[in-house]
Amino acid sequence: MADSARSANVGVGTLYRRFPHREALLRAVAHTRYRRAVREMHAAEDEEPTAWDARARLIRLCRRPHVSVQGY
Repeated sequence: MADSARSANVGVGTLYRRFPHREALLRAVAHTRYRRAVREMHAAEDEEPTAWDARARLIRLCRRPHVSVQGY
């Protein structure tokens, strides 16, 4: 938890107030990323002219590094 707090530029106490244990933090991060992926999938489906283009967009998105847990 200390490493996660340091990475997020918050104190350990702040992290524990939001997440009582490491599993709660990991679940929240996974849930946030899953919701974001679903949003991106729907956006690609709605905005791209073909299913192939939508798939290519999602693949490009998946290749980008996700190093932030902003929003928490």
